[in-house]
Amino acid sequence: MIRQRSTIYNTGSSHDGVIQDASANSLTLNTSNFLGEDKIIQKSTPFRFIDKIRVQWFSFDNQDFLFNKYSRGLSVYCKPDLLAAGFSKKEFFKEVREFLSNYIDIPEDSWIVSKDALFYYDSSVFPDKIVQSISSLIGHETTIDLERPFNLDYVYENDQRIFKLSGHTTSQITYERQLGKRREVGLFLREPGISVRDDMVLAGVRAVFEDKADPEAQDNGKNSDFLQKTLFHVKPRQRKLERHYISKIQTNGLHPFIELEFGKDQKIEHEKKLTFDDDVLQCKLFCYLNLPRSAFIDKYQLPKYLVPLVTFGNNDLELPEYKIDSWGSEFLFEVNMPELSNFQVPLHSRYQLRNETSGLSFKLLPEPIVFYGCDVRQAELLNKSPFDNRIEVGGNYERFFTNDTVFYHFDSNQELLQLTIPTAKDSFQSSQILTFICIGCGTMYILYKLLLAKFASVPGGTRVAASKKNE
Repeated sequence: MIRQRSTIYNTGSSHDGVIQDASANSLTLNTSNFLGEDKIIQKSTPFRFIDKIRVQWFSFDNQDFLFNKYSRGLSVYCKPDLLAAGFSKKEFFKEVREFLSNYIDIPEDSWIVSKDALFYYDSSVFPDKIVQSISSLIGHETTIDLERPFNLDYVYENDQRIFKLSGHTTSQITYERQLGKRREVGLFLREPGISVRDDMVLAGVRAVFEDKADPEAQDNGKNSDFLQKTLFHVKPRQRKLERHYISKIQTNGLHPFIELEFGKDQKIEHEKKLTFDDDVLQCKLFCYLNLPRSAFIDKYQLPKYLVPLVTFGNNDLELPEYKIDSWGSEFLFEVNMPELSNFQVPLHSRYQLRNETSGLSFKLLPEPIVFYGCDVRQAELLNKSPFDNRIEVGGNYERFFTNDTVFYHFDSNQELLQLTIPTAKDSFQSSQILTFICIGCGTMYILYKLLLAKFASVPGGTRVAASKKNE
């Protein structure tokens, strides 16, 4: 049986006119310009050597309800079950390929080792096959408008698969009782006056559609009484700040910089003092970054305010890009500054194959994620939120922090940055000819000097000693 939970967040001030039709067998909602999430759980065939897999696609920066912030693009995590009897690396990767082959092709050499799982990242690949798979499970009753930016979270663990889609809702949705599916639908809005950032109070209605094959789920006809009024509190793990920053690449040959410029809003004094919410105990500033293999960071050439905490991936400083198979590397820094201000992250570009047209190579990378990580009171409430995304595997920076940490994110454009790397422009053939000419000229010059020295030493050409010259 498939279990599905659909949550709709009403961005307006009341539910008037939202519920179009309600019965024990169906529910029709007018959800224009609302936000929502679909969560689907189904049993899965167990694997012998895979413990957990998580696939995340992030492209929608939710400004309000269900706010989360991760690196834009595709992130895939895979944790092996190293304690499984007869564990085999070869068989493990075979299972990984079988699991992902229907969705995305990741070569074995493209993964990097990150903490306790393999990690793959790509800023541009879109998981269209996963979306098609989810759509086939949900059918026509999809809450999320897939024609607009959305977020995807797909997890395999404990012999089950969990799908999450979040984003803008479709303009009108009809939910129905179905065979082999249990569905829960919630329609909520934020309770005015008592809802704050660290204690979001949601009020609304909830409907449950049991499996159509369940003999106890009777058709009661058209009756709105089956809608249950609901009020609950949510303690969000990820929270949004008002201050904004802009990321951009400052070109500097093979040694560019990522510049981060923060808005100068003097009205946000409470953010400067790190007194965000009542439950906050202490905070530190961090910067998380995924870099493609075309660039790397030398931790020994960082400014003093960037303290490297996490470095995973190929950090061989001498290798050109075309000698590296893995996708790139990831970094987590503590930003140690007395007061938040603009700062730079120095990069090093790897040597590229020549570009005979422009002499330049263009690469995309996600903007750095700058955030405060804070310890809070009553941290046990974080896990009780039905919308908490934290699990043991994945979540970019989340997995490097303890479970009692909340994250305060700055507003940003979430755009991909373009890195421009200079390359050789001449063709290989012309470079080869020029090299041969230089080697030939050098060889001829050396032979000329050797012959000249030899002829100077034969009879009739004997050199005059220095002592003779003075007589």
